[in-house]
Amino acid sequence: TLADYGLTEAEFRARLKELNPVDNLQGLLANKVPMFAVHGDSDAVVPYDDNTKLLKDRYEAGGGSITVKVIRGEGHQATASFFECPELMDFVLKLPPLKP
Repeated sequence: TLADYGLTEAEFRARLKELNPVDNLQGLLANKVPMFAVHGDSDAVVPYDDNTKLLKDRYEAGGGSITVKVIRGEGHQATASFFECPELMDFVLKLPPLKP
């Protein structure tokens, strides 16, 4: 992440509120963008409570619609259980078409 932003760790930490997506939900909320998140219950790299739960709480507090599917026994990796999640497929297929 530091390389992506071209920042030192100290610079990144100083700008975390500005750069952290969980702290910048206004545009998504204003446009009523529905969200779906898939999170493994064994994720030690990105803990649920500090990330996806925080996103869910903040998005719902702002009036947003978010669905969270927690996958049992999964950690922080991309596996078939994430991409073959039936609830995610239903969510995507029910989205309205994008306007040009």
